[in-house]
Amino acid sequence: MAAIHTDKAFEQDLRNLREKLLAMGAKVEALVAQSVRALTDRDSALAEKVVGADREVNRLEVDIDDLCRRILAQGGGGPQGG
Repeated sequence: MAAIHTDKAFEQDLRNLREKLLAMGAKVEALVAQSVRALTDRDSALAEKVVGADREVNRLEVDIDDLCRRILAQGGGGPQGG
């Protein structure tokens, strides 16, 4: 019965990882567009906003790294992993 619970936890971790990766990718895409606009418009206020938002991307990166380590430590959760 523990294997079923582990598999469910593993699948949930993978879903969480996917969601975090998609969120980070969307955020980075928006920040790149904003940074280009800040450059072309010489908008220093927008540039400062982009720099500030980069902290959120860094936080997401740390969360993703932690989640990847947890998934790897679980050994994959499936029959091949552990």
